[in-house]
Amino acid sequence: MQVVNCGDDVTMWCLWESNPDPVVVWVKNSNNSVVGKGSNITLHGVSQSDHGLFQCIAVSGEVGYVVYIRMTVYTLIKIVQK
Repeated sequence: MQVVNCGDDVTMWCLWESNPDPVVVWVKNSNNSVVGKGSNITLHGVSQSDHGLFQCIAVSGEVGYVVYIRMTVYTLIKIVQK
């Protein structure tokens, strides 16, 4: 699990070694869309909409691997007394 604050930049890594080299894609589970390719993904200025479960999917030949990463985005609230 990765915990970050709104506005932070976040890099998630998924490193695999195989022969042949794996094809690595990142999928966000909330909408099942591919959000990146390669061994890492960087999200800039994260917001609540980035919160959720990500999959790193690595495929090499006929073998595939999946790693799940849950990212929680916290919003800082400033309380002002009057």
